[in-house]
Amino acid sequence: DVNVTQAKIADQAINEAKMQVSNAPTNGYALTAQSGNTGGMTWAEVGGGSMVFISSSGAISNAATVVFTGFNASAYDSYVFMFHAVCPVSNAVKLYCQVSADGGSSYHTTSGGYHSGDEADTIGLHVSRLTVGDKDDNANNFGVTGPFELFNAGSSALFTTSLSKVMIVPAGSNQGGSSMNFAHGHRDSIGHRYSSVVTDAVRFLFDSGNIDSGEIVMYGIANA
Repeated sequence: DVNVTQAKIADQAINEAKMQVSNAPTNGYALTAQSGNTGGMTWAEVGGGSMVFISSSGAISNAATVVFTGFNASAYDSYVFMFHAVCPVSNAVKLYCQVSADGGSSYHTTSGGYHSGDEADTIGLHVSRLTVGDKDDNANNFGVTGPFELFNAGSSALFTTSLSKVMIVPAGSNQGGSSMNFAHGHRDSIGHRYSSVVTDAVRFLFDSGNIDSGEIVMYGIANA
């Protein structure tokens, strides 16, 4: 039998003091060696353009909007929002993203401030161009699922642009069918905020009624 009570390196017991970790951990960071740091090792952002978790809405329950403010232009060039079965209260509604340039104190809501898909004037960036709950059976609708990407958010010289690849699956559909992507609402959609401003907050909302349920998770794509 082997009885290991404490790991050792060069006959020295390993503990946090011996490892000399110089700072507290942060979600999404990795422990790396820092030759110029007196602690020897430190928690730091993962390099190489990796996807880093920023925040989650948690379980949504009858919310008018879902807001995200975790933007950091020095760390991330682009962002991905993952939608998990986001359902509306109302039937036959579209899902939008509206952007803010003042940390979420106000949002641009004017039709004409966004160009999305083949529409020149919209109230926001299209997350879903197809309507959700359009079978008048919204309580059993599986909602919006998939990724929504945001680019150039930290630039004051470029438009904030978006690419949506979400899918809508109504209840009772044949989810294993090869035609599901077309029959049940898979639709790529591109768009941009028609103004060169730094985007530092976004909110998601349906064009009518509240968000009934689901979850949205925000990730940043590290720029170094």
